[in-house]
Amino acid sequence: MITRLHFQKLIILLAAACLFTSCVTTRQVVVRNYDYDKDISFTIEKIEETSQIGSWMGGSYVPTKGNVFVAMYVTVKNSSAQKLPLDFKNFYLLDTLTHTKHKVEFAMLPTKVSMWANRDSDIGANDTKRRRLVFTYPEKRRAEAFAVNDHVYNIEYKDPAKKASN
Repeated sequence: MITRLHFQKLIILLAAACLFTSCVTTRQVVVRNYDYDKDISFTIEKIEETSQIGSWMGGSYVPTKGNVFVAMYVTVKNSSAQKLPLDFKNFYLLDTLTHTKHKVEFAMLPTKVSMWANRDSDIGANDTKRRRLVFTYPEKRRAEAFAVNDHVYNIEYKDPAKKASN
């Protein structure tokens, strides 16, 4: 029979296991405007690396062996007076070492609880959307570039001295 004390110890052990298995590394970036197209712009607030993504319905997603999930937190702004298409499938994280394009695996709402969003959607007139775009990327390397609609941009980190060795 499980006593209250045993139950409390079990809960603490499970919570600790969750914390240690889902370690997140947050990388601060220099916030600047990028163009999606002539009417839509976006900024990157931060980039996170994690070994898993939990689901609010239980369970979790893990990247393929030798990879991590890289989450790019973006704010997208439509400055036009009309609703426009917005396709996150046009975003790629670039591996500058192997010249590989990594597509968006998941588009999510930037909430504490993992909530999915559409990768292809639209953005209302004069509207703003915040999204967490999740890519699979080689572990132990920091993403240095990304592409949107075939335009390549460098990621500007606030800690340039800590560049990962590629």
